[in-house]
Amino acid sequence: MIQLLVTGSVRAADAALLPRGARAVVIGAMGIATEAAYFRDRVRAAFGLT
Repeated sequence: MIQLLVTGSVRAADAALLPRGARAVVIGAMGIATEAAYFRDRVRAAFGLT
């Protein structure tokens, strides 16, 4: 995933939709990839993925 993101990538989300303590803005490929890995189980469950 990191190779697909530009170093200066920005992920912005509505804070009301995020779990408590999650940042509304994440900057950088590594930060975005780390967050994606952290939330992968929640995403899988929400979309019924295995």
